[in-house]
Amino acid sequence: MEQQIKRSLDGLYDLLEKEILCYRRLIHVLKKKSEGLRKGSVHALIQAVEEMDSTREDILRIGLQIQESIGEVLDMSGAERGDRTLSSLLAVLPSASHRQLKSYQRNLFQLKEWARQINDQNRLFIQESLAYVNEFISLLTQPVSEFQGYHQTGRQTPPACYPLSLDREV
Repeated sequence: MEQQIKRSLDGLYDLLEKEILCYRRLIHVLKKKSEGLRKGSVHALIQAVEEMDSTREDILRIGLQIQESIGEVLDMSGAERGDRTLSSLLAVLPSASHRQLKSYQRNLFQLKEWARQINDQNRLFIQESLAYVNEFISLLTQPVSEFQGYHQTGRQTPPACYPLSLDREV
């Protein structure tokens, strides 16, 4: 029984290594996406999105395999099969396996956090760019109104309506 658990753990460690590589690849692709956004390169953005989709699928596939592997080890150790997480597995493993599994868990957490931060930066850049474009377009499409304030005579004049199209003369 101990030998089966050791083989299952070795398989789990291999899967965790693959997941770590996928997250590193995702971080690399997110950085390429950042560069594409800043340069305004549509080709680079399309390529980055395709790579992100592929990497996301790999992460999901490996994640399912990891859950199955955790379930196998939990079954072999006689523990309840409720949660299939690394934390639930740590609760039933001997301390010798703790260090290695805890190292994987910490590494994955750091990579996920780094990917989230880069993705948040990209999202913020896109939101700010869209706000800038919307402001620019509103300047072009909305009529300019005069300053709404009080005049010396106490009367307020209605704002002048300007045409929506721009005067092309300079």
